[in-house]
Amino acid sequence: MADTDMANCLQLARTIVTGLLLTAGPIWAEGTVSELLNTLPPGKRIEVVMRNGEKVIGNRGALGPAGFVLEPDSKGAARRELTYAEVATVRPKMTRKGKIGIGAGIYLVLAVIGLVLGG
Repeated sequence: MADTDMANCLQLARTIVTGLLLTAGPIWAEGTVSELLNTLPPGKRIEVVMRNGEKVIGNRGALGPAGFVLEPDSKGAARRELTYAEVATVRPKMTRKGKIGIGAGIYLVLAVIGLVLGG
């Protein structure tokens, strides 16, 4: 195989992996809880760490001036109204669909590299 084919294959792999990582969302962001929540769309799955150490996972609901609504993530969970003062941190959580998409993308990249190198 020519060196240019290998270089093209590696560039394609880098581009795909970079795209997958960018679609995963921010790993960490700085700011107040309300600022962080404003960057996330309604319905986004989030993990909330309370000041008392409790961790809660749910979906971002409506935002208000003093707090926000955490919609249930699973059946049987309760809808919670939280104040910004009782929340230590908020971060986005990946859904199962997102994890499967990244895994499939990585598999696709490896399959393309295998075809190019082996074929």
